[in-house]
Amino acid sequence: MADFAILDYRYAVRSSKSPDRSYKPRNITIPPAKPQTNLPTHPAYPTLMFEIAHRNETYARLKHDARRKTFSARTSIQVVVGIKLYRRHFQVFWGRRATVGRGMKIVKQTPKLFINRMTRRVFNIPANLIFWGVPTPPPLPSQYLSLSLEILRQEIAPYMM
Repeated sequence: MADFAILDYRYAVRSSKSPDRSYKPRNITIPPAKPQTNLPTHPAYPTLMFEIAHRNETYARLKHDARRKTFSARTSIQVVVGIKLYRRHFQVFWGRRATVGRGMKIVKQTPKLFINRMTRRVFNIPANLIFWGVPTPPPLPSQYLSLSLEILRQEIAPYMM
């Protein structure tokens, strides 16, 4: 019932970005979602982006790019999850589109977490942001997407050790 895609998206004239992963509800409508080009027949922007930084950028740069690119006035992306990988740690934030125009409000972020230690941290992301732009959202078991950072840690740990 959903489209998972890796795509380039335009955040400014002649500028594009490739997210590490994105999610777009299948029944999203234009409007309120914005098309990825000037043609309304083109696909809408996804509502949820995942960005991962390893050696290529700092945690501060990851947040800066989300604020400036993911949530530019040109896009209609609603949520970003940013993951910074260090040698023995990882750090995560989730942010949402500012209520007016562009920019980001960081809702929750972690300190550096050890890659080899369990964590009970969970990000509860409102489902209405993920299904933003869908006239009739599907029936959901919860009003939140519960993103377990322990599951994330388990997925990335084998690559970091």
